[in-house]
Amino acid sequence: METPVDQRPDRLTARALPDGGWVRCARSADVGRTVLVWRMTCQTRTVLLWRTRRGDAVATDARCPHRQYVMEDARLVGDTVECPLHEHRFGPDGRCVNVRKASAARVLEVREVDGYLWLAMSRDAPLVVPGSRDATGR
Repeated sequence: METPVDQRPDRLTARALPDGGWVRCARSADVGRTVLVWRMTCQTRTVLLWRTRRGDAVATDARCPHRQYVMEDARLVGDTVECPLHEHRFGPDGRCVNVRKASAARVLEVREVDGYLWLAMSRDAPLVVPGSRDATGR
């Protein structure tokens, strides 16, 4: 499964994706302390990939739960990703940290295996990432 980079280096597009299970989405080295936007061409989904200050990889749905704005121009503020429309900030667990009673962003499970990030595309994804030896992704 190949993941080509389109015109901007901060945007990735996947060509072929399964309906469920794990999808290899980006090289680990490409995801850092800036927001990487990853688009799925066979589904209508855009994912934000980023890292916490500790280096943990995070994947959240790019749609802000507040107004369904696609946060393609989101930025990191500490360990949160900020929606540029109304400045709601979502932590690695998806909870909004600066607006009480705001809806949480959808978080996708992400694992690192052999230098790549893998996303669980459904809650029914098998525990083992393809190419790994166990459920931890190792």
